[in-house]
Amino acid sequence: MDKKHKYIDTNTFEIKDNIIEVDAQIAETISVLSKKGYKVKACSAGHVNKEIQSVFCSKSEKNTDFLRKYNIDVKTIIEKQDRLHIYFKPASTDIYIMFTKNYHFNKSLKGFKKYLTGNKERRNYSKTGFNTVKKVVPYFRGPIRKSDSEIEKEIAQSNKELLEWAKSLPRLK
Repeated sequence: MDKKHKYIDTNTFEIKDNIIEVDAQIAETISVLSKKGYKVKACSAGHVNKEIQSVFCSKSEKNTDFLRKYNIDVKTIIEKQDRLHIYFKPASTDIYIMFTKNYHFNKSLKGFKKYLTGNKERRNYSKTGFNTVKKVVPYFRGPIRKSDSEIEKEIAQSNKELLEWAKSLPRLK
């Protein structure tokens, strides 16, 4: 498979292969986890996002109250054939790490939830482990949007806690 991008080391100017690109604030955490033997599939450090997003839903799901309930600022709803195209400003960002397999961690991480994705039937995390840890950072405090700097500070603090958690985990054998 041909890659669209190559990466060049800024010190040696050598072309690097077998690398992954991750958000800067979560890079050290992913490095620590990987060196300890945990395999990561996807991750995000969270972002302040003011741009309008969009989703599709069927006309039978026409009730957009669920968006407003979570302080999502619905801008426009356009009907297209049997679907609705809803444009909105996001109300939160996610900080997450999705692992390639289920791990059972003995240490919990305050504010982060554990998810076993891909199989809704299995909910007993104590026996099966989990493959995603996630924290939702809201953009709003009640009806008032936090400042970008407040959100960025909360994202930075959450990523710092995530790194400390990763450092505290045992090395896999």
